[in-house]
Amino acid sequence: MNSLITNTIIVFGTLIILWKVDFTPGSPDAKTSLKDSVKEEYHPFSNNVKGSDGEIIKHTYFTFSYNELYEQPDWVAYMLTPEMLSGYAKRKSRFINDPLVKTGSASHDDYTNTGFDRGHLMPAATCDFDQNAKDETFYASNISPQVPGFNRGIWKQIEKTVRDWTNQYGHLYVVTGPAIFIPDSVIGENEVGVPASFYKVVLHKEGSKYSTAAFLLKNEKSNLEPFDFLVPVDSVENITGLDFFWELQDSIEETTERTVSGKFLPTSAK
Repeated sequence: MNSLITNTIIVFGTLIILWKVDFTPGSPDAKTSLKDSVKEEYHPFSNNVKGSDGEIIKHTYFTFSYNELYEQPDWVAYMLTPEMLSGYAKRKSRFINDPLVKTGSASHDDYTNTGFDRGHLMPAATCDFDQNAKDETFYASNISPQVPGFNRGIWKQIEKTVRDWTNQYGHLYVVTGPAIFIPDSVIGENEVGVPASFYKVVLHKEGSKYSTAAFLLKNEKSNLEPFDFLVPVDSVENITGLDFFWELQDSIEETTERTVSGKFLPTSAK
């Protein structure tokens, strides 16, 4: 009887300890679990872009190819999950040089008094769950010169649209960056290139089914809606020369990138 009572107490005590473990967004256990999940699920897509020969830089939650000529990424790739959108991480007030870029990244001061915003590519708002993750989005290697009305307007709305899709569908794989540069247009001491347009491509995997969509738009203020800039992923590839998600089976890649998948279309267009 004493052995039975002892075993019961041990089991009950273990259950109490497990019950007290905090897995809410922002807790240490949740961060560790999410980091492992991102690494495991994101890995097949982390270098899944062909067409640029820049230095590949891997931060905790995003990867990019750094273009030394234009002092910004050709592309930034990351996985986005609903868990990443909850939390209270604070924004930094200044961008810092990226210590991982061997050739040296652009700086915060390159943008000062130029008339351009420091536009995030890996959005800060996608990393509210963890302070370190949010801090990493403030490396100067993760920004690109954006017209203020663009950065604070339509680009911000597109970023929100992608977060809404994440909350609706779950994990998304996103690649974003400058599409075309304005010839001979640079800012700052490091001569940061000024993009004429930007893109953002999205992939969702559900079982064995893949869905894609892309945004392609000029670096200018717009009164249009995010859905007005939806294009097939193929359209972005044709303009940028990049090949997204190339490790997918050819038949799947060709089919899914040819059109905007129905789940990403506005209700009126379905």
